[in-house]
Amino acid sequence: MNTKVLNVSLSIGILICNIPLLIANFEIIRTQGGPMGVGLIASPILLFCNLFIIPALLSFFKRNHKNKMILILNILGIICCGFLAFLLITTPKME
Repeated sequence: MNTKVLNVSLSIGILICNIPLLIANFEIIRTQGGPMGVGLIASPILLFCNLFIIPALLSFFKRNHKNKMILILNILGIICCGFLAFLLITTPKME
């Protein structure tokens, strides 16, 4: 498979997976961690996955299409963000 196509498709996947993670992170910040600040424990993990947006956006520039390091970061990012987005979507909300 072409490196350019793989890099761009992984970047799109990372950006899509980060939508619920960004929403959850903003919700934690808005509610100041929820009851007793328990949500603040998850905030660094969500922030770590949100940082994968940077190499995903960099891969859209022409000079970075075939960069192997950005491809490796995008593979790690899609694994991390996909797993956390799956957990966030499928876990029922306790209210």
